Amino acid sequence: MAGVIAPRIVMPADADRLYSDDERALIRAHERTHILRGDPRANALIAIAQCLCWFNPLVHMAAHQARLDQELACDATVLRHRAGQKRRYAETLLKTQLGAVAAPFGCHWLAGSAAHPLELRIAALRQPMPTFQRRDLGALALAALVALSAFVAWKAQPMAEAQGMPPIVVAVPNPAPHVQLSIVRWSHYYAARR
Repeated sequence: MAGVIAPRIVMPADADRLYSDDERALIRAHERTHILRGDPRANALIAIAQCLCWFNPLVHMAAHQARLDQELACDATVLRHRAGQKRRYAETLLKTQLGAVAAPFGCHWLAGSAAHPLELRIAALRQPMPTFQRRDLGALALAALVALSAFVAWKAQPMAEAQGMPPIVVAVPNPAPHVQLSIVRWSHYYAARR
């Protein structure tokens, strides 16, 4: 695949000789999925982030993982509609393996990890497709984790009195002299907690 703004699928001149009709259909389906998902534009943003943050190894590791995730997602999408062609798909992956050299914005396999990304992709082909219940459970677990993290971060903040800022209290006259009603406005309370 080539291009960022208007990406195109580029096949070798001898693709008819190298690949069968079924293999070419799988390759085109995979690359079309990349285009529909917007992966070329995402890869351009990843490349810009790597240029701007060239000194940060975490950015390069994240770029590697993002590109591998793109490939795994496209593999899963293609096979969702072609469940009976897993073996042919894996053989086509092996046949079209590009190695470590690729276009900067292109979708490609990357070298240099403990397990070659192609090995990870073929291993992922063996896994059953996640069910809707499993995906929903994962989304629920992620939402619970985010909510718990937000609550822990909120509770870890020091109270307003500890920062030397008393909460805003408004005394309301009460017929019973021994009871005092205090009203704290939530907007001031949260502002004081920050």
